[in-house]
Amino acid sequence: DDEEEDSKNVNVVEPVYSQRYPEPKNEAWWIVIGDPKKNKLMSIKKVIMRKKMHKSKLDFIAPAEGIYDFKLFFMCDSYLGCDQ
Repeated sequence: DDEEEDSKNVNVVEPVYSQRYPEPKNEAWWIVIGDPKKNKLMSIKKVIMRKKMHKSKLDFIAPAEGIYDFKLFFMCDSYLGCDQ
């Protein structure tokens, strides 16, 4: 049960450790959908991680019917290289 695990802090994400950051910081990810070839951004959303497993919804306006080559990117603002 998720509530039991949360109460035991099993699913809780600890603050990011950084010697150079002056205060506690929560891990966050940017979810981005776009077309890199056309340099077009469709949608972007910042998700702050409070649990180890997280659901998120990314809304964007769908283009006209056709074939597109969109890419979905996950970029971490807390750990270098984590999003490579």
